[in-house]
Amino acid sequence: MKQNHRFSSRLTERRIAGFTLIELLVVIAIIAILAALLLPALARARQKANQITCLNNVKQLALGMLLYIGDNNDTYAGAASANTYGPHLEDWIYWRMPPNVPPPINGVTMTLDKSPLLQLLGSLGSTNILRCPMDRDDTYRVAYAQAGDGPYYFSYEFTSWDLNNGVNQGFTTIIDASGNAYRFKSAQVVNPANKILIAEPTAALTPNDEPAGQLALGSTWVVQCGRWEPYNSAGTALNNFMTVRHNLKGDVAYADGHVTSVPWTIATNVLYLKPGL
Repeated sequence: MKQNHRFSSRLTERRIAGFTLIELLVVIAIIAILAALLLPALARARQKANQITCLNNVKQLALGMLLYIGDNNDTYAGAASANTYGPHLEDWIYWRMPPNVPPPINGVTMTLDKSPLLQLLGSLGSTNILRCPMDRDDTYRVAYAQAGDGPYYFSYEFTSWDLNNGVNQGFTTIIDASGNAYRFKSAQVVNPANKILIAEPTAALTPNDEPAGQLALGSTWVVQCGRWEPYNSAGTALNNFMTVRHNLKGDVAYADGHVTSVPWTIATNVLYLKPGL
C-alpha cells in the first residue's frame, strides 16, 4: 500500500508540473503579441544605429578632405569623376575595381587602399566608412555603370560643379582631358556652414531610396562615381538626387565639417550647393 501511495503521488506531481495544450497556446500567443509590439521598436532602433554609423562615415570623409586641404595649399582633392574627367592621382577616392583599375600613373596603381583621403585618415580610415550600412542593393549600380569604369560601389559623393567657361565652380579640383588642372580652394567658399560638401545620393531605384522628385521624372539615375553634380554649368537641374533611405532624409557634410540629415529637397537648392554663392 505504501508503494502504491508513492507511485500515485509521483503521477500527481508530474501532472501538476506539466503544461496543458491550452496553457502552451496562451504562452505562445503572449509571446507573439510581445514580439509584435517590440519588433517595430527594434527596427527603429536598428535604423537609428545605422544612420548614426552613416553620419559618422560622412564626418570622417569630411575630416579627410579638411586634412587634404591643409596639406595641399588650401586646395580640394580631385573629383573622382567617371569618364568625363577621370581618373587622376588627385582624385579623393580611387574607386574603380578590377578589371577597371586604370594603368599605373607615375608608378601608382590606383587601388582603393591608396585613395588620398583614406591615406590621410590613417587608422581612422577604412573601406567601411565608404558605405552606408543601409545601402545594400548593388543591382542598379551594376546595370547603369558607365562604360569602361565599372560600378561605383560606395555611398557618398563630393559636390562637384562642371566647368563654366573655364572656371571651376567647386568644390573639387577638375582636370580636363587635356591635362589642364582647374583647382578650387577652401578660401573661395562663401558661408561654408551652409554649403553641402558631401552628399548621400540615390543608389537603388526603389521607394526606400529614390526621392519623390526622381520618381516623378521616371529617372533611372543612380550613383556612378565620386562626383556629385546636382546642376550643370548653365544652372539647369540634373538628376543627381539624394537618397531618402534615412526616414525620408539623406546624410550630408557641410564645408565646415559638420554633418546632419536633410530632406532631399535641400539638395536641389542652389544656395546650399554652389560654394561661391
